[in-house]
Formats: sequence, structure tokens, C-alpha cells
Amino acid sequence: MGWVKEIADIVSKLSFFTIVHEWEQGLYVRRGKVIKKRKRLDASELEEIVKEEEKVTEENRGKLRLFLERKTELSEDYRRNLLGQPKHSRRYEKDEKLMPGIYFNIPIIEEVIVRSRQEKALNLGSIGVPTTDDENIEIQVSCNILYVLNDLYRAFTVVHDYENSLKTHALSVLAKCSRGKKYAQWKTPKVIEELEKEVIDELRKIVTKDWGLGIRNLTVTNNVRCNYHGHYVETSTNPIPVTVSKNYTEETAEAG
Repeated sequence: MGWVKEIADIVSKLSFFTIVHEWEQGLYVRRGKVIKKRKRLDASELEEIVKEEEKVTEENRGKLRLFLERKTELSEDYRRNLLGQPKHSRRYEKDEKLMPGIYFNIPIIEEVIVRSRQEKALNLGSIGVPTTDDENIEIQVSCNILYVLNDLYRAFTVVHDYENSLKTHALSVLAKCSRGKKYAQWKTPKVIEELEKEVIDELRKIVTKDWGLGIRNLTVTNNVRCNYHGHYVETSTNPIPVTVSKNYTEETAEAG
């Protein structure tokens, strides 16, 4: 009966509609290309547009006059409907990003991609950063980042796997901004705060502007002194350098 399950799985995937929830953002894809859809206006936006349209109607002496005098010119922001009434161009704006609602699609040919736009905390792990002290001292720095998806279209078309790319790029920026500091500076809260701000500013230059990801905050969760010892693993060809780290504390030094 395995073939029955396979058919059931295929049928379950042939969905003719997708719901984009209030906390999500979507893309409408047809034959591999993102299709723009008309924006869905919320109640406040629609109310504002209607007021502007009514104002234009009054300025042109009412609906009947506009219906009879079709040659009356309107501003570039308006177009006429079948009855000659002014309709704001914002009613017809299109965008790649899908707003909350239900979207119908033809299976196989069309697809609706949906991702959450809720804030998300990402653990970046830790990296080793050398200090400028004369001694061979390195700091193991770990941090978390809080981000939100602003533009799903750019996150999908500009960068590959935006979350993993964010993690890798954030660690690279953290390493770059952490250079040139002495061990004593890592004990100063002000230095840590300045480092966090510098990393956020650098991330926003690419991640927010190009990738469509909003950086809410970045926090250095820990910075610990470490000793690094180089070792080699013998192989049949060339020796491979391997780095072994050991967390360093004052208690460890006294015990040694």
C-alpha cells in the first residue's frame, strides 16, 4: 500500500490556495518568476484615499459634471473609472511582497512562498579575537542578534539562505570590529557597548539596505580570555594545523 501513501502525499501538496497570515509575508511565483500583485490596502489607508477622491470630485463640481465632461483633466495621481469618477493611483499599485490574505494558485505552475516577519533572535556562536597585548592573549567573544524580515523579495533574490548568510556576515563584521583592542579594554562596559553599536551600524549597510533584513539589536553575551595552542596532525601527505582552545580564568592560572 506504499503507492497509495505516495499518491496521497502528492495530492496533499497540490494546494490551490495559500493563506498569508498577519505575521507573515509572501511571494507569488509563476514559472520561476516573482509576479507583482495589487497591494491590499488596510482600512485606514482606504479611508484616506476615499477622502482625497471626494475632495477632487468637489473641486471639479461633482460626480455628474465629471460623468458628463469626460475631457476634464485630472492630476497624474488619478485615473477615471467607467463612470468618469476619479480614482487614486494608489488603488492600483502593485508590489512583489504579498500582504495578509488568501491567494489562489495553479499547482506546479504557480507557488506562494511564505515566511514569518516576526522578530527572531539568532545565536551567532563565538569567535576567537586576538588582542594587541605583547602576550599571546585571545578573547573568545559570543553574541546574539535580534532581526526581523522586512522585504522577503530582496531576502530571496539578493542573498542565498538569508539567515545563515546573516549569521556568517555578522560574525565576520564582529571579528573585524573587535580588532586592535587590548585585553584590559574587554573588561570595560563602555567598550563593549561601542562595539555592539559599531557592528549594528556596519551590518545595516548591507543586511538592511540590500538584503531586506532589519537589525533590531546585537548583544555581546560573553567575552572570555583564552589560551590557544597550535598542534599538528600527521597525515600521509602534509601535516594539518589544528587549533585547540582552553578557556582561561584567574582560578585556572592559580591552579597552574
